Amino acid sequence: MATYLAAVVSCALTFWLIRLFGGDAPRQLNGRRARRLLARLDARPISAIVLLRMLLQTVPALNYTLALSGVSFRSYLIRTALGLPLPIALYRIFFAYLSKALHIAGV
Repeated sequence: MATYLAAVVSCALTFWLIRLFGGDAPRQLNGRRARRLLARLDARPISAIVLLRMLLQTVPALNYTLALSGVSFRSYLIRTALGLPLPIALYRIFFAYLSKALHIAGV
């Protein structure tokens, strides 16, 4: 539970700081690729952010990109909170198995 809360707080702080300094800079780009990627994010924000969190967890580049994408902080925070439990649980299971296999106590 502590790892989950730390991950959510870390992502939220990163989002807030990057948004403070960068705003929604990619929305100002005229490139076709940037517009297409942002349109996909806008079309399915819930599934896009939750899926990205499940795959990339707390990768800073994802935090920066989403902060600059124009997604609202509330939406970002809710979807981040929904996307993080599964990978964190899988890490917990993996490291418990690894510690048991290597005969390391305390996990």
